[in-house]
Amino acid sequence: MGRFSKSLIDEIILEWEGGYLYYKSIKKAIRKLRDQKQSLQQEIIPLISSQLDRTHSIILTFSSSLQERSSKMSSVSLEDRINDLQLYSKVLKNQISFSSLNLKIITRCLQRLESLSPGSKSKFLSLNNETLKSMQNLSTYKENLSIILTHFYILKPRDSAFKSIEVPLLSKSQNSDLEDLSLLINKVKDELNKLENIDLFPKDPDYPDFMTLLLSVISAFIHLTNLYMLTLAAKDYSVYVGMDKSFAGILNAVNWTASFCFALVLSFWTSYQYKWPTVLCSLFEVIGNFMYFFAYYYKSTTMLLLGRFLIGIGAARVINRRYITTYVSLKARTTWNSFYVAGSIIGRGFGPIVAAGLYSMEFDLLGYEINGINSPALFMACIWVLYMVLTLLYFKEPEIEIMSEEKIKYSKSLSLFPAVLTVIALIVPRIIHESYVTAIPIVAPEEFRWTMDFIGVYLAAVSLAVAPVHIFIAFTSDLFEDRQFIRWALFITTVGSCFLIDFDELNEIQYILGTFLMYMGMNIDDAVTASLLSKVIPPHLSLGIFNAGFIVVFVGSLARGIGGLTIALAGWYEDDAEDMENVLFIPLTLLSVITLAIFWVFYYTLGTQDTKKKSS
Repeated sequence: MGRFSKSLIDEIILEWEGGYLYYKSIKKAIRKLRDQKQSLQQEIIPLISSQLDRTHSIILTFSSSLQERSSKMSSVSLEDRINDLQLYSKVLKNQISFSSLNLKIITRCLQRLESLSPGSKSKFLSLNNETLKSMQNLSTYKENLSIILTHFYILKPRDSAFKSIEVPLLSKSQNSDLEDLSLLINKVKDELNKLENIDLFPKDPDYPDFMTLLLSVISAFIHLTNLYMLTLAAKDYSVYVGMDKSFAGILNAVNWTASFCFALVLSFWTSYQYKWPTVLCSLFEVIGNFMYFFAYYYKSTTMLLLGRFLIGIGAARVINRRYITTYVSLKARTTWNSFYVAGSIIGRGFGPIVAAGLYSMEFDLLGYEINGINSPALFMACIWVLYMVLTLLYFKEPEIEIMSEEKIKYSKSLSLFPAVLTVIALIVPRIIHESYVTAIPIVAPEEFRWTMDFIGVYLAAVSLAVAPVHIFIAFTSDLFEDRQFIRWALFITTVGSCFLIDFDELNEIQYILGTFLMYMGMNIDDAVTASLLSKVIPPHLSLGIFNAGFIVVFVGSLARGIGGLTIALAGWYEDDAEDMENVLFIPLTLLSVITLAIFWVFYYTLGTQDTKKKSS
């Protein structure tokens, strides 16, 4: 007996033994006809196909049984719910194993057949493709696993400092049953992984087009470079056009408010296409930057506001985020979200560096004065023209996916709570970050006598110093869960925000340490929340306006708008820089502590299909 035949005996489920393909009989038939190449295809392909049809009908029967199990998951008794989960998981594991082993047999038979009669495999696959795909049935199996995980994480005890509020309370025997269930769920994941990696089918790529993804990352880099170049001199620009220095906060708020509002339009548009919305956003960026540049010549507050408004509208983040959360595979999604946020971080660092380099510039061009206040806008307008050309040349329109009515019905039955919890974890670090970035040009010069040039270099250095964290996330996303990264991020952000409070006399070391920790926490959070949200949000929401990509951008813009307004409110409440710092960061630190506590309590509701076996 060969090694493959022995492995089949070890893997066969005895009670389902009669449903497997007859590997020995197919193998004998191939051996008998090995010298008759014409007869091989004519006789062996129908033989395998007939056995395949029989096995497929058995799988369909099992699927009905699985659906019945699913409908029984609402048992009132806690013990019954655990028993139902165990039975459900066992049936699911066996069905996946049954499908996987039969497809493995077909793969082996086709390898033998192809070596004797080239072209046999492609012919068989073309004749039976629909049946084979139905047998693999990955989406349905993943949905069933998701149901199990949802119920499991509700029941699982939380190993945290909040044990006194755990619900439900479990007996020792029930805890033991849950441990057994956890092992069984891991076996389901193992079987699903085997099924997903069957060599019979060509593997789907992690993403449809590399250049389109690269353009998304570049877009994040350019947009954030643009914003942080303008932020550095926003205070001086505000004073030049006759406004108070705190008007810089209004400019930032207008920017994010515009992005916040137009995100709704872009989200709707991306239900139909991606390329032309991206081109239009680039055009808005070009016009907005030119408007911002000419506001200096006309000394116009209106042009200044309109320019920042158009730059905000031109943010293509909702397009980029939706593309990544929809078209990048589950296993590569956290990695590409990390790259996307890394592009944003480098933009945040690069923007102040360039702005600081341009700050002392002053010359005339075609009768217009160009200086450190307005030159960043002119520079970025030219960059956006180049990006728009690259988009027209290299951006590939993806195929819009359509979800079946059955999947939509299942999706609507899922809870929104994990998605809401993820959104809460997303918004708070961004509010803290934007409040800090808008406040530093006002606070640091008065507290530490820092110059604007130094502030630009300082912000760039901090941004670039935390950039390697995204390399860490990208290469360890297979070892740690998204929710683990977010928990760390919220804790680090809370500590950083606490360091920014002036308890006695704020010193530079405390301020720099607080900045570094706050930046690191925000960037870890930013890198993984979009990925987690796309995994826990009900799938039917990805079809319409309120998809994961839109929610990430919408909430991010809202947070940044709030952050920009906080400095305006703090400036209105207290002019003194020292007191302004406390007016900002005492409430923000308290908000961060509350968010961390909420996330810690409900941590186990954020389990996903790709949740690792590691204990968290």
